[in-house]
Amino acid sequence: MKKAIIFILSVLLICTAVPMNQVQAAAEPIKDMKSSYRFYESVWSLTAKGVLVPVSDDELKVAPDRLVTRAEAANMITAMLGLKRESDHPGFRDVTKENINYDSIAALAERNIIDGFKDGTIKPNEVLTRAQMAKMISLSFKYKTNANAVIPFKDVAKGNWAVPYIDALIRSKVTNGTTATTFSPNDKLTRQQMVLFLYRAHQKKPVSQYNDEEIFNLVREVQNKADMVMQYYVSASKKPAFSKVRAELLPYAETALVDSFMKEFYNEACTGCDWVMYAEVYDTGLPYEIMERSNKQVKVKVRYPAEMDDAYTVVWTLVNVNGKWKIKDWEEYSIKEAPFKLTVKQAAHYLKSVLEDPMTWEGKREYVKAIKHEGTSKGYYKFSIKTNVDEYIVEINPTNAELKE
Repeated sequence: MKKAIIFILSVLLICTAVPMNQVQAAAEPIKDMKSSYRFYESVWSLTAKGVLVPVSDDELKVAPDRLVTRAEAANMITAMLGLKRESDHPGFRDVTKENINYDSIAALAERNIIDGFKDGTIKPNEVLTRAQMAKMISLSFKYKTNANAVIPFKDVAKGNWAVPYIDALIRSKVTNGTTATTFSPNDKLTRQQMVLFLYRAHQKKPVSQYNDEEIFNLVREVQNKADMVMQYYVSASKKPAFSKVRAELLPYAETALVDSFMKEFYNEACTGCDWVMYAEVYDTGLPYEIMERSNKQVKVKVRYPAEMDDAYTVVWTLVNVNGKWKIKDWEEYSIKEAPFKLTVKQAAHYLKSVLEDPMTWEGKREYVKAIKHEGTSKGYYKFSIKTNVDEYIVEINPTNAELKE
């Protein structure tokens, strides 16, 4: 049975010491991209959010030049915008409900952002073109389109289906084309190019208009950027003085936090030790609360279940300082201080989120077909659960979400 997993990017850094006799000018956590590269900031941002998934389990590599498929693009867009499937979408001939990309593709299909081909397929492994990207991003961000638009690109004929979408991207300043007079609509798109377009489009959206998942993405980005910088230097063969690390942490956390908790963590952490500063924010499936969602401050309360550690609750606060989001502080509450007190409905929702695995060892998606509360015994709720893969009898403690099979 799948357990809820915290996607901590820093784990990729802990395992590999940085081989350097002299520390570089700045931390470069992404192993296959230099920080001076024009795509770096957008790639780092979406990697830290968890939108761009690394291609290696051993180190932080993102394969920036690899061509992006339609399925990968769908996964990025839904992750970036927090778009969730809202119906029992039938899927497509080549993306059924058991396909690992089903949720993302179905979420976009529901919203008419993508549609299938005449043969009933969606062609998930087909490489995305720039014209297709223009349509997906324009529709995903709900840009206004003009069917009679005139664009300055000689390689996009008048009346071409992509003209309204390309025009929308130009007006929204997401792209200017490949030259002043060309858009190269049929060129294949790389991962870093898709990331850059998504990054530019999303930057224009006010935080006050973010949905819950976008808020989680924002908090997670700041958390992971600070953690990646920390782990980069902690994992170095020769740790530099904290004064160097401090300067690179200050863009992501307020001075008081850097000079107290983060300094202490850095001084105590050792190369090769499996230490992380904190658990990243994500929707664990347990009840959460967005306590503040403004362009100046974000505050979230997240509950973490009893797994390797005891269950607990954390309240994270981020503040916007001159356009840069920083961690102000976080407060942790033990299960004794803040018991979960799950209702039967909340417990069922959590179990569904735990069991629904985007990819099983068999290489297919596992999803819940039926879940039933069978009663309460010795303080535990008992559920019978049927998925497309197996059947389970699971008990859950409503106080701390501890599971028993």
